[in-house]
Amino acid sequence: MSAIFGIYNLSGKPVPLMVLEEMSAILSHRGADDTGIWTDDLVGFGHRMLQTTPESLNEKLPKSFRNGDFAITADARIDNRNELLNELGLSSQPKYLISIQNRRTARIRQNEFAKNKMIEI
Repeated sequence: MSAIFGIYNLSGKPVPLMVLEEMSAILSHRGADDTGIWTDDLVGFGHRMLQTTPESLNEKLPKSFRNGDFAITADARIDNRNELLNELGLSSQPKYLISIQNRRTARIRQNEFAKNKMIEI
């Protein structure tokens, strides 16, 4: 199991990177495979990764967007992975690798899949 951690500094002072590094070190037993930290003034968070899925081998978290102005992290997995790959038409892909192109294809198919499932409800 991985770990996520963070601080929202209500005092108005920037989050010290050293504090996040200390938090990461304390949680190192929860994710020995990789670590990442993101800060932006009053907010900072990080991720200790334990790689338990094929996709996690290529993940780097926290993931930042918009030149680092926005970031996300999560400790999550999809338990019905095989069923979802079948529904998205990707079940023939090697279980250890889902390429960037296949991820794009999956997003397009996922949108259609979600629309169809919502109609069924």
